[in-house]
Amino acid sequence: MSKVFWQAKIWGLLHDPIFKALHSNSGRGGNSQWADLAIMQDWVASNKDPEASGGKAMQQIHLADLLASASDRGAIGSLSVSVDYGLTANSPGLQISHLLSGALLNWQLQPDQQQELQTGNRQNILAAKEAALFQCQIKDRSGNLKSIAAIDDDPQKFFWWLWRCLPIAACQLMGNDQSLLLMPAETRIPDASIWSHTSLTSAMAGALTGLDLTIADIQRWPNNQEPSRAYLATFSFTPIQELIKASRKMRDFWAGSWILHYLCAKVCQQLAQQYGPDSLIYPSLFQQPLIDSWLLDKWPDFEPWINNPSESQLLTAGFPNIVVILLPEDKVAAAMQHAEQILKAEWLKIGDLVFNELHQDRRWMPELTKEHVTWNGWLETQWQTYWSAMPVGDRNKDLTSNEIHKSTEETHWRNSQNQTFQVPKNHQLFKEKEAAFINQAAEHTFN
Repeated sequence: MSKVFWQAKIWGLLHDPIFKALHSNSGRGGNSQWADLAIMQDWVASNKDPEASGGKAMQQIHLADLLASASDRGAIGSLSVSVDYGLTANSPGLQISHLLSGALLNWQLQPDQQQELQTGNRQNILAAKEAALFQCQIKDRSGNLKSIAAIDDDPQKFFWWLWRCLPIAACQLMGNDQSLLLMPAETRIPDASIWSHTSLTSAMAGALTGLDLTIADIQRWPNNQEPSRAYLATFSFTPIQELIKASRKMRDFWAGSWILHYLCAKVCQQLAQQYGPDSLIYPSLFQQPLIDSWLLDKWPDFEPWINNPSESQLLTAGFPNIVVILLPEDKVAAAMQHAEQILKAEWLKIGDLVFNELHQDRRWMPELTKEHVTWNGWLETQWQTYWSAMPVGDRNKDLTSNEIHKSTEETHWRNSQNQTFQVPKNHQLFKEKEAAFINQAAEHTFN
């Protein structure tokens, strides 16, 4: 796995200012301070920036932001009126909406933080706070404590810290204000978190970069090399209902649910170690107790930003039997095979623990061996796995088109969606009024 893969994901997490929603309109268009990080200096030395550089590799990585933005807020480019985080008594904070219920919340900083932004230069204050976040310290591969800005030898650990710990560090810096986890990515339609948007951008950047791209490839794209394409893959395992139905007591019901939860968590953990936690679109691994526990086992220096989960948290089931993950095209089959192997290996480990408990401590069926078909045959055949994957966008077309409003482009795109997802005729895209809205919005933007 190349360093460039993790660097592209790091750029994805930091392509927007960390406190973007708190900036005025003039400050929201910049980047975070990724170019000041030691781990990104080979990009800086080569004058590589996905938003400013030419070259196939940088253009490919920059697509991640465009695609993630389109999935978050497809019509946002048509809204020309800016909305700032309010610092006055007449316009305090920012009104955000719950994605499902539509319930409104007036999101506002704590009084001392609000006062600081009111009385000083907003852009300079926020830039200084962002720089302070990169002075947090973790251990490098040699075990030495270094600031995040100075870490240069472990891009995987660096990325995990950014993804899991940076949002918490930002909350701590702003008076331990947990409401910053709701900080929106876009103030004009403030319904999606900045952390969600940057995580999706990062996942897309990794999938579009691929695991094997090198610094040399970034500096000079190889002749006849096709760029990586992103695929959305779904992995699932069964039976589920049969396992739950076998419960006779509440304890059985809990145990069955927790085993399913544990097996899926293990699959997610192993895939996340290889492809990044951001790649797991569903379920989200952020603040998941089992994932946090394993993360602290691997990197205990993350503890200032991750609370050690309680026993009750660890024993609460929540993971589903379905995993949705964003991957580079050439890694899909291998990742799905790996997921199946993890599932079955962890299941056999559980079976081994149960057998030892029954056989040694409870003296159950002493003549039975682990290799007997009654025991091992059942374990080996318990789970059936399934997976499917599809490309993000038409595999034979460019990923972006700013001319979707043109009749031929729109018709082709619409028909492709309906065909791919086998949409029943009465639910197919688009209704007459929907199509008219999209066309008018696009014409307003591009004309």
